[in-house]
Amino acid sequence: RIKQEEYKAAGRAHRMNHFPGTWGVGRKDSLARNIRAKGWKYHPKTFCLPEERAQYAKEKGVYIVKPAAAACGMGIHIVSSPDLPRLPAGAQHVAQEYIPNPLLLNGVKFDLRLYVAITSFHPLKVYLYDEGLVRLATEKYPGGTADTGNQYAHLTNYSINKLNEGYTPGSEESEEGGSKWLLSTFKAHCVAKRYPWAKVWGQIKDVIVKTVLSIEEDVVQKVKLQVGTNTGCFEIFGFDVLIDDKFAAHLLEVNIMPSINTVSPLDEKVKCNFLADLLTLIGLPLNPKKKKPAATTAARKSSSASEHPPPAADAATTIETYLPSLSPTLRAIIIDSENEYHRAGGFHRIYPTLVGEHRYGKFMKLRPYNTLLMTWEKVKLATLASQGISCPEL
Repeated sequence: RIKQEEYKAAGRAHRMNHFPGTWGVGRKDSLARNIRAKGWKYHPKTFCLPEERAQYAKEKGVYIVKPAAAACGMGIHIVSSPDLPRLPAGAQHVAQEYIPNPLLLNGVKFDLRLYVAITSFHPLKVYLYDEGLVRLATEKYPGGTADTGNQYAHLTNYSINKLNEGYTPGSEESEEGGSKWLLSTFKAHCVAKRYPWAKVWGQIKDVIVKTVLSIEEDVVQKVKLQVGTNTGCFEIFGFDVLIDDKFAAHLLEVNIMPSINTVSPLDEKVKCNFLADLLTLIGLPLNPKKKKPAATTAARKSSSASEHPPPAADAATTIETYLPSLSPTLRAIIIDSENEYHRAGGFHRIYPTLVGEHRYGKFMKLRPYNTLLMTWEKVKLATLASQGISCPEL
């Protein structure tokens, strides 16, 4: 993890690949508490152990028990409550309710690894990559909670299933074969099967934005205290999502240090393109000694500037009338945001959007810079409308 003194010592051309405070979703216990506090239901019922052991003991059903801060399938157990495996003294774990009705691919269970990038928490800018991985179990799903001792049928972790003789690496081609698929292959499969892909993808985007909002306030405050005026941070996340047979999306966990190792041509296709687009998205300078544009420099220092509500805009406000009404700092934030948006490559911005304020405003503190970018989306739409161009969402 990056230390506070490292944030403070970072130079103008540096990019730090973490924000302080994102353990709020990276730890499984913190993720559960933060989502539970919002009352959202897309995360399976989770008990934080040992603190909530008494509540867990009252449950009846199958649970997945795993360390709160581990990855790669380490320490996972499938148990029937109120039983628990022998856990190391003092270690933090979670018991997560097992979802017994997953959607299946060729008779096996799977989950989705989705790649998310956040380039700023202030203002908040969240991107979802258009390609990802579908990770399949390596033995047929027995149905419900039968044969829970067979991890190869009930768990989708690559680190577990690669040990099974039934594991087959996915090829680079987008064919339906192997123990890993491309996300685009899964999308094509859903369309061919007439599954409601648009509904599923919309749920996934909603889950991601809400999960980020669950820590947004805490991260913004930590950035102000620990990072200061140097806001050249970004972070990538691996969101693991399971789709059930009713086409509901369930967030299993969030990895704040997702693996970028490549063990197959399919991995290389996804992760190399992802990393190339990421470096372009964050605007990594080719010549760090060259002076940065004034707009970008002002935007990076915006978190320390005095914040005032941006000018309002109505349905007739266009770019030509709105930009001149802004202060240099607010104008710089918009220019920086637009530059970033147009170099996004395979990334698609899922916050802010035209519907963002209506859909998520009640879950967050609408800071002036967030309001600015929301207003800007409306201004762009109004500008297109004034030119006779119809665009439902930018």
